Amino acid sequence: MPRPRQNSPSPLLPLAQTILLALTALLPGCLFAAATGAAGAIGLVSYQENEVYRDFQMDLPTCWKAAVYALENQGYEFEEEPKMRPTDNEVHAGEAWVRVERHAEGHIRIRVRVGTFANQENLRLSKLLLSDIARRLGEPTY
Repeated sequence: MPRPRQNSPSPLLPLAQTILLALTALLPGCLFAAATGAAGAIGLVSYQENEVYRDFQMDLPTCWKAAVYALENQGYEFEEEPKMRPTDNEVHAGEAWVRVERHAEGHIRIRVRVGTFANQENLRLSKLLLSDIARRLGEPTY
């Protein structure tokens, strides 16, 4: 069974964010807007790097239910009632985000992200949530 994909955040990312934020205080007008945009781009990269995913050879409804139950089990509160759609599903619950996708190759991909920034704690929580989902599907956990 494939191991969950993990993106390691760059060790320079916090330093780059700090430098950009410090520079924005010194820059007027248009330069401030450009620097703010650059800081936002770094946040976007960090957000994408804080994701883990795993593929499962199961049907979409089973995977979706496992994801919803795992979120509930770990104490996340849903922003709105989770509803299943035919091909892809997404749910936000507190700091957690889970997407369950059907792929043409015949597998289901579950993507998990907890928190906004890629740090060790958010990555740990993302892995725990994905492991809980895998356990509910009868798959090995890592």
